[in-house]
Amino acid sequence: IIREGYEHGFINQAIIEKYAPADKNYSIYMSGPAAMIHFVNQEIKKLDLRPGQVRQEMSGSVNPYFFKNYPEEAKNKTFNMTVKTRDQIQVIPARSDESLLVAMERAGIIAPSSCRSGVCGACRSRVVNGKVFIPFPGRRAADSEYNYVNTCVTFPISDLTLQVPVHDYANMLG
Repeated sequence: IIREGYEHGFINQAIIEKYAPADKNYSIYMSGPAAMIHFVNQEIKKLDLRPGQVRQEMSGSVNPYFFKNYPEEAKNKTFNMTVKTRDQIQVIPARSDESLLVAMERAGIIAPSSCRSGVCGACRSRVVNGKVFIPFPGRRAADSEYNYVNTCVTFPISDLTLQVPVHDYANMLG
């Protein structure tokens, strides 16, 4: 059923421009499956917005191989990820098609997380060395400069070392 007064079809540059202020003083928030997010991100690139104006949340897991800029040489590999938390150091396997957070959870490491979509920052950790793939734009400039990532939407593309903060939720809640 097509109802009058509602847009139909893909969210594209034309639809965004139709409803957005001309001065580009607005934000875009997306929530949906990976294919939709990927398509809309391509349309948003045409709008020349600042990274902080775009926020997104994913429903379900992300396959990093879906993205054109994913490095071919990293596909289908397993890397060694050294995870540092307080006084503990563990070396675990991290598959190139799973997020750093999922790799830690699979290895039994309790790492901070909340939204699992790169929005809240609860899983924010520092990449000490190594290379990672971050499929979505919008990373804060300071995070990029100091190698902080949201582990829920970051994928290994080499062996790496990750410094993970430990939050004492029991004391925070009283």
